[in-house]
Amino acid sequence: MRIYPLLITGITIFCAPVWAWQQKVDYRIEARLDTIGHEINAEGHLRYYNHSPDTLNLIWFHLYPNAFRNEKTHYAKEAEGFRNYRFKLSSPKDHGYMEILSATAGKENISLVWGDDPTTAKFILPRPLPPGDSLDLNITFRV
Repeated sequence: MRIYPLLITGITIFCAPVWAWQQKVDYRIEARLDTIGHEINAEGHLRYYNHSPDTLNLIWFHLYPNAFRNEKTHYAKEAEGFRNYRFKLSSPKDHGYMEILSATAGKENISLVWGDDPTTAKFILPRPLPPGDSLDLNITFRV
């Protein structure tokens, strides 16, 4: 009969709610379409809120337009693995990508370090971002 209290205690511990957090970003993007150059020039103004329990020294970004940069991206390799050769056989002039022209936090420049694929990059912050704090970022880019 002693097994039941132990079983109930074990179930209670494993079913306890887990505390989770979610980062928050407010942003405004001002973009201009260049119909002659076939590109978009834009400025992104972001306020990044650190809701995590950790102090952040960097922030990861997904730069999805870079999936179409060349045949070496994860997207291109995956498409070829599914025998979809449309991208591989396309002309380089039909490829697209996102180019980061500048990134600042306040008046300080932010360093950009590419991930293992051009669709991910980490922005090295000029100062640590403690839990509960926010940081204003300005990113100029071209697609």
